[in-house]
Amino acid sequence: MLRGSGISTLEELDAVKSDVGRSTVVAEHQPLAILLRNCYERHPEFRLLLDALRKEGPRIHFPDLIRRLVHEYPNVFLNTFCTRSGRTRARELIEAGQVSRIYEEEAVWKDIIRTNVLFNFVQQLKHIGVLAAETRSHSGKISEYDSDAKPWVLRDDR
Repeated sequence: MLRGSGISTLEELDAVKSDVGRSTVVAEHQPLAILLRNCYERHPEFRLLLDALRKEGPRIHFPDLIRRLVHEYPNVFLNTFCTRSGRTRARELIEAGQVSRIYEEEAVWKDIIRTNVLFNFVQQLKHIGVLAAETRSHSGKISEYDSDAKPWVLRDDR
């Protein structure tokens, strides 16, 4: 599968990984990033997430993205962004007609969102060229996340 991206051996893949270092796959080996992005885009929920990001962008304030997902793509929100217990709580709020609490009350969304969305997932989106390199991920506790200081920025030269 990687041969079409100019990678034929595990050694060549290791070399690409070494080249990336503190950069991104899209910056160092664009054909591989395109292949990976295409793999992501085959998943229907990921395509919907990309749609939401594009509608929200080019600078995305995380609670605004949550608002859009909850209203337009609730399954994407529940399945991709929420912890198991967070999914239950979010469903309860939706069923109770209190959907706005999910994105308007910081304590609520910080309680239901998976921490790895703010670090691992952001890093993956940067590597495949969805988010710009200047997007800062958050590796600390979710309670310490400042969405104003760390907006998601769409990469504009896809």
